[in-house]
Amino acid sequence: MNLITLSMEGKLPPQAIDLEEIVIGAAMLEKTAFGKVSTILDKKDFYKEQHGIVWDIMSELYNENLPIDIMSVIEKLRSKGKLDLIGGAHFISQLTIRVASAANIEYHSTIIKQLSLQRNIIELSTDYLNKAWQNGIDPFEFSKEFAWKLENITSSLTPDMRDIGKVAKLTYSMMREASLNESDIIGYPSSISALNDKLLGYSAPDFTIVAAGTGEGKSTFMLNEVKALAKQGIPCAVFSLEMNDYQLLWKMFSSDLDIDVKSIRKGKMDEGRWDSLSDNVKEYAKMPVYFYDSGGLTIEKFCGIVKEAVRKNGVKMVFIDYIQLLMVQNTKEFGNREAQVNFISKRIKRLARELSIPIMALSQLSRLEKGTKRKYKLSDLRESGALEQDSDNVIFLYNPSYHGVEEMEFYDKNENGNYEKQTITFDHEDCLILIEKCRLGETGIVRCKFKGQFSRHEDLPNNQRIQKTEDFSFTDRPF
Repeated sequence: MNLITLSMEGKLPPQAIDLEEIVIGAAMLEKTAFGKVSTILDKKDFYKEQHGIVWDIMSELYNENLPIDIMSVIEKLRSKGKLDLIGGAHFISQLTIRVASAANIEYHSTIIKQLSLQRNIIELSTDYLNKAWQNGIDPFEFSKEFAWKLENITSSLTPDMRDIGKVAKLTYSMMREASLNESDIIGYPSSISALNDKLLGYSAPDFTIVAAGTGEGKSTFMLNEVKALAKQGIPCAVFSLEMNDYQLLWKMFSSDLDIDVKSIRKGKMDEGRWDSLSDNVKEYAKMPVYFYDSGGLTIEKFCGIVKEAVRKNGVKMVFIDYIQLLMVQNTKEFGNREAQVNFISKRIKRLARELSIPIMALSQLSRLEKGTKRKYKLSDLRESGALEQDSDNVIFLYNPSYHGVEEMEFYDKNENGNYEKQTITFDHEDCLILIEKCRLGETGIVRCKFKGQFSRHEDLPNNQRIQKTEDFSFTDRPF
């Protein structure tokens, strides 16, 4: 038996039963007391099981906007069949005997919370201490997982609220800083300039979903954005759960050399292109891009890796290809896959806010098949409820030729301000970027070229762009 285990034997976990009694008693004696500490404590923070049960009942009364006092708590416990479980009405009445006032309830609640966190840390540490003695563990992954779970425990502390005056000053400073920027782009710029006009760049802590049908260029679009940012020295982390890192580089090389991926894989190139590729590889060596391409990635492990990448490599933006391939650690806690994706989506959004970085996740579509002649909409996202709700931006890549669409009718304003019907005729390389949700920017349509054989999206000159996307509407023909 090791010394650490020996030193813990015979010791009670950190706890303060007397303070638990005082806090519960005070919350039943003073009308506003429970509201003051309801965001600090929950039933799991109480060491004594009966206290946790009583606190849970008080929380129900509070949420139902009912009074919290000795009689209401007793009646609620009785209706739930839990009164005898905690020791009867006498147990409840005894909780108020030692309470003089509720003046220090917040201070006492903070102490209870701290002791609860100590117990959680001891429990987690003991579990991982036992695991650390096992043979065959990966110490690097083991330490990352432990660090992430430890941080998760401490992050449960309620953050201080900020008054509007402080927030206003910070917001004003950010706006002044933005006004000094010669560019209208606030975040990290897209490789498609017309998209910057709508999104104003990828800004922290935006969570952006990019969705399209199979073969419509989701991964290509993502790699184009990664490369454009990396060339400007912006560190990026790419989580490719469908392709490995070699396959990603083949697509990037294809884009660089205007050679299809098949030829790239075979290495069938003339000497001139080999020379160009050699120069490109030297440039890639300078790019701050970090790949993760192992399958079976859980959202818990993903968060830990991202935090480490931000800390160690200074990563400024994260890309996921694609979100439906992420998993949860304990599937038994969730009823179905949609519930899992709901949890994953919310965890990614929370991570973006926590680290103050933009995150882009590619997504599959669930309903449209090739040849469907209508534009994509938010409900087409697979497990769309969570992704649509949690994301800040939702972008669809729509290739008209993929759907058998040759032209699009729309209405634009002429010089007199009147609406005038116009028509765009598409070729096989046309791609429409449909911005269906943009929390702090502008929705609309951006036109670009998708050269799939060369794994590349291309910007268009100003005179070929769709200029007034706010005035566009899809008609019944041909969509």
